[in-house]
Amino acid sequence: MVDVDKAVVAKLKKQGKDFEILVDCDKALEFKEGKSVLIDDVIAVDHVFKDVKKGEKASEHDLQSLFKTTDAREISKIIVKEGVIQLTREHLARAREEKRKQVITLIHRNAVDPKTGIPHPPQRIEAAMEEAKVRIDENKKAEDQSEDI
Repeated sequence: MVDVDKAVVAKLKKQGKDFEILVDCDKALEFKEGKSVLIDDVIAVDHVFKDVKKGEKASEHDLQSLFKTTDAREISKIIVKEGVIQLTREHLARAREEKRKQVITLIHRNAVDPKTGIPHPPQRIEAAMEEAKVRIDENKKAEDQSEDI
């Protein structure tokens, strides 16, 4: 189980009702991608909530009617796979930096200096991006962003 203080919320809205669980951000994303992670390593508590912040648990009737089970682990699997996981600042920063490196690499491979006919070095591209205050969107494809930049 994950430390509750470090857990983030994973949400799923089903037939107008909200269901939330507490999860480890990184492990939940690995689980969602299909990597071999046990659900016990992902979840922080064995409860399904309708509102985590208020501590309101979802009713067993709602769980049974919408998920066809009241087993919190099975429902947690569905919520992580189909729902939305809140991302931590650290995770977003890592994703943004990774995307930034991909964009720099794409520009380095595809753009050439018109004076010399050789590719711009990655350091020059990075410095130009900083000078131009380019913002990287971690959700957009690197190819799309490199064209815009």
